Amino acid sequence: MKPRHLAPLAALAAAASLAVVPALAADQGVTATAGNKFTPASVTVNPGDTVTWTNQGFHNVHFEDGSFDQPKEPSDGWQTVKRTFTEPGTYEYYCEAHGRGMSGTVVVRDPDATPTPTQSATPTPTPGGTATPTPTASPTPTATPGEAPAPKPAPDQPPKPDPTGGGDQAAAAFGVKARAKRFCVRGCKHPGVVLVVDLEGSDRATLRGTLRRIAGGKARRFGTLRLRAKPGRHKVRFLKTRAGKRLEPGRYVLRLKAPGGEAHEVRFRVTRG
Repeated sequence: MKPRHLAPLAALAAAASLAVVPALAADQGVTATAGNKFTPASVTVNPGDTVTWTNQGFHNVHFEDGSFDQPKEPSDGWQTVKRTFTEPGTYEYYCEAHGRGMSGTVVVRDPDATPTPTQSATPTPTPGGTATPTPTASPTPTATPGEAPAPKPAPDQPPKPDPTGGGDQAAAAFGVKARAKRFCVRGCKHPGVVLVVDLEGSDRATLRGTLRRIAGGKARRFGTLRLRAKPGRHKVRFLKTRAGKRLEPGRYVLRLKAPGGEAHEVRFRVTRG
């Protein structure tokens, strides 16, 4: 074979080797802003891609299904957290300090999904062929003088989704108070703090709270709570924060909030026995 025939073969081999190089995984950025928003609120990625959250306030990233919770409690002491997504689907998350008013969505594409077929364009008739006649639009009826024109039917509109989602997502009204002024956490028969909750409506609700311990005249953050409440008046007992931190003796302020509803503060004292 003469040398001048080798150049095209080398070019074909180089092109074939480039064709099998896999695409690199992407890194999508989301900012947890000081204005209590995730920006952008929704991102779409491919399996194998990573989403990186950058913090600018007192936040955390908590996924609805419990598969990811970083940091464990809201804080302003972290800079970035990352998560790599491998399974297609829609993943919803929010900041536990600000509830679903600060939420976001990650959509992971399904590479095996069948693409939606597109409508083929009408072929242009070739010279000598028979052109397909173009259908003519029906004439718009003219209103008779003195007669109001018939209103045009409104196009069908899909029902709008309920943003609350019902159940725990719906706005809930409730009342709460401490069952006593003092509670013991060690050396007693029934340790723990007991709250009396009066939840309106017929659905259960998850109450989320921020617990602060008063020391030296200042209320310092102690942890967060998540209490499951049922309709009506009932008691709820807790002894630890969500992170498993056991209550210590001292005075506390608990700010408890229902999803989409009002918030209440409860004050109490904890002793050893």
